[in-house]
Parts: sequence; structure tokens; C-alpha cells
Amino acid sequence: MSKKVFYMLLILVVFFVFDIKCYAVDDPNKLSLYGFGDTYEDDDFLTVHNTRRCYVDIKDIPISEADNIKLTVKDESIAEVRFIIRGSKFNPVITADISGKKLGTTDIIASLTYKGVNYTSKITTTVHQSNYRIWLGREDNKRLEGTVLEKGESLKLNTLLVQGMSFHRGYVSATWSSSNNSVLSVKDGLITANRAGTATITAKYVTEEGETISDSTVIEVKDTDAVPSIRFFLEEPGPAMALGIDDKYNVGLENVPISERKNISFKVENENIAKITNVQYGKNGADATAIVKYLSAGKTKLIATINYNGKIYSSSYDIDVKIAKIKFLYEEPGPVMTIGYNDKYSVELENMPVFLKNDIKFRIENEKIAQIVNVQYRKNGADAVATVKYLSAGNTKLIATIDYGGKIYSATYDIRVKNSEVKNPVNNNLNDKDKEDKENKDSDTDNKEDDKSGDKDKEVDKSETNESDDDSVKDKDIEKNNSKTGKLEDDNSKDSHTNKKDLLIVLSVITGVIILVIVAIIIKRKKVANV
Repeated sequence: MSKKVFYMLLILVVFFVFDIKCYAVDDPNKLSLYGFGDTYEDDDFLTVHNTRRCYVDIKDIPISEADNIKLTVKDESIAEVRFIIRGSKFNPVITADISGKKLGTTDIIASLTYKGVNYTSKITTTVHQSNYRIWLGREDNKRLEGTVLEKGESLKLNTLLVQGMSFHRGYVSATWSSSNNSVLSVKDGLITANRAGTATITAKYVTEEGETISDSTVIEVKDTDAVPSIRFFLEEPGPAMALGIDDKYNVGLENVPISERKNISFKVENENIAKITNVQYGKNGADATAIVKYLSAGKTKLIATINYNGKIYSSSYDIDVKIAKIKFLYEEPGPVMTIGYNDKYSVELENMPVFLKNDIKFRIENEKIAQIVNVQYRKNGADAVATVKYLSAGNTKLIATIDYGGKIYSATYDIRVKNSEVKNPVNNNLNDKDKEDKENKDSDTDNKEDDKSGDKDKEVDKSETNESDDDSVKDKDIEKNNSKTGKLEDDNSKDSHTNKKDLLIVLSVITGVIILVIVAIIIKRKKVANV
């Protein structure tokens, strides 16, 4: 037995005992870092001389590997890792505190090298001097956000300083600016509406610590002399309108007071194709939102109308409802499916949003016949690709499913696995040649027998004269045979000695493997006990 065979046996034993698995390099969920955010609305807003907590999770990686996870700060002059708690039996496997040192933005990075693969995860955070923020308000103590002015109207603004989530520190003097002075101008906290349109108003304030904080909002200016209108926010149909799914349609008013928004109404031309299930007002920045449910495949229109100053204004949106489905790219089974081989099966979504591709799932009805070994998304023009390995002969099904709008869509593919029946044409030719050689030999044998019978008499006549010669020849043959016999015995003795040597090597290897297995089991049990 060679050293190569010995090492192969050793590797197999180690893989079996320690249950080693292989993981995809591009799986971002193996290592995840999360924690504090970067907005004032987050409780974990990071400031100078303050600490916030972050966490690290691992997936499909042994918990014992938590000791090897490194947590670092890209720029340690901005923030630093204060302390780390490792190795919990439950997620998160790492809990750490990050401390702010000075103003700036940097990355917090978690890294782990496992089985030769490097996994990293990071979050970007900004360290602030303080946890102050400002709110933009009006002189009537209302929020400035969502304010609509008429052309020529003016409004006095104020700025409220807030610490943390809601601790008010009083009104402060801020510096104001407008993104479009032709629409909305601002001076000393007084804004003036100049013409119809929108503009962004921004206020900046410098804290006692020297940090500049700001806030902004969009203000709309209406022109009552302009023509009123109502319009859908989307000019073109959005993602797939699929049977059984609900969609939201937003409309906005132009040159119509906000107080009129509740007079907006919706209707569907063909209610056999779609119907309105609900209407909301003032949601998500829209004046009105219609929730539409698709009932059957076909085309129709959604119409929004408003009666303003005795006149009807309307807008329509084309609805094209289609049947959503998931399908395999090949309608018929492919080539012969043979035991031990892998095949790739591709599926695509029809009339469903592309972002749903990662929700596609695969399964095999009978996993004794075939097994899914890998799934990839957005490969070779397909939404998802399943790699299937054939294990044994038989029939089963590969099933692809996706949950869309609370409904399960599925597609199946028949798998028929067969035993390999590949013949070797070279061997067949050799067999035919052997038959031909045999026939030729038989023919030669017959001819030789005829020749022997014809020459029989001649041999009898010569037998007497050749007797003495034959005796001498026989003596020489006996000597040669004795010599060959002795040589053969020596060869047999050498072969026996070689076989015994190989047997001893095999027994030694088997004994070594058994010892390795016992040692590995003991080590594994100690690790489990420690965990």
C-alpha cells in the first residue's frame, strides 16, 4: 500500500469524525454584524465619549469559532472597541461596546477566517459631538413638514432644539436657506411663496460643542390662478399586476387645496378584472391612495376624480392583469439522467417582481432518488438554478415554489433516473476479432490433423532410425524441465514473501486508522463538553 492511499484514508477518517461541512464563499449570512444606527431616531446614536452596543451572529459555523472572530474599527482615532463578550451558546455570539472618540465617520468591521474562507461584515457609523437635533416649526407651533402655501403667502418659522429623543432645550436661532428662491425665498426665518412649485427649506444650528446640526423639509407652493388637476404618481404601470394580488395607487392634487383631498373618488371600469377594496387619504405623501385587488386576467382602467368648484377633474391609469406563475425553462426532460451525475434545472418567474427571485425554494419528492446540492439565483438568464445529484434509479419530481402575495405558486419537473448502460465499442470489436481468430485456429488445427494422418506412415518408417536420437533428446528435455522447476519454486518463494510484506503493511495502516478514530472521538467529546 502506497503513502498516497494511506493519506486518503486518513483524510476520510478526519472528515467523518469531525463532521466537516463546506460552505459557499458568497453567502453573506454566515457572519453578520449589526447594532447601533446613524440617525437621531435610533436609540443607539453614537456620540463622543459615549458607548453603544453592537452584536455579531454566525450561521452554519460552529459556536466554538466565536473565539476567532475579530472586531476592529477602521479608523481608531474616531472610535474604538471597548470590550467584547465571546462564545455564548446562544446568538449573538459576540456582544461588544463601541466608544466614540471624535467627530467623524468610520467602519466597524467583523471578520472570521473559517476553513480557508474569509467572511466579513461591517456597519458604517458617524460619531457626533452631541445627541442634539433640531425640529423645524412654524410660529403657530406646528411642524413645518407638509406645509403648503398659496402664491404670495408668507410664514414665520422657528427652530426647536431637542436632546436625545424628546428632551426639549428651547427655541434657538438658526441659519435658514432655500433650494429654489424663485419658488420660495427665506430671510431671517420668514419664508415667502413666490410661484407654484416646490422648494427645500434647510435650517442649520451650531451647538455649544461646536458641532453643526441641520434639518430640512420640502414645502409646496400652490397658485390658485393655475388650472387644478389630479394625477397618478406613476405615469407607467409598475411591476407585474398578477391575479390575486393587491396594489396601491397614489394620486396627488395640483392647484387644489389640501382640504379637498377627501373629495377624491376612485372607480374601476371593469370590476370583473379588478376592484377597489379600500381608499386612504393623506398617506405616504399622497393626497389619496386606492388599494386595488386583481380578480381575473385582462385590461381595464382605474379612474380618479374630484369635483372642485363645480367642475370634474379626472385622471386614469391602465391596468393589465396577468397570471403570475413560476416555470421551468425546459418543458420536456433533458438527456438521460444517470446515477452519480449532476444536472442543473433553471426556473423563471412570470408576471412577478424580479426582487422575489431570492424567495424561490426547491425540493425533491423522493430524496433517495435525487438530492438538491446547490441553489443559485440570477444565473445564466434564469431567476433561480437548482443543481441536482442523481442517487439511485427511479422516478421522482423536482418542485419549485414561491410565496407571492400570500399565495403559493409552484412548478414541477419529472426526473427519471436510470442505471448507466454505456457500452464500450472497442471491446466489442476485440470480441469479434477474437471470434475470427478462433475460427482461423480451428481451421488450422483441422489442416494440421489431415497432414498428420497423411504423414503417419512416413513417421513409422523413420521411428526405428530415430529411436536413439529421441532418447538423447528426452534426456536433455528432462534436464531443462528440472532447471525450470527449480527456478519456478524460487519465484513462488519470492512472491509469498512479498504478499506477507504487503499484508503486514495493510494491518499496520488499519491499526493506525483505528487509533486515530479513537483519539478524534475523545477530542470531539471534550470540545462538546467544553461548549
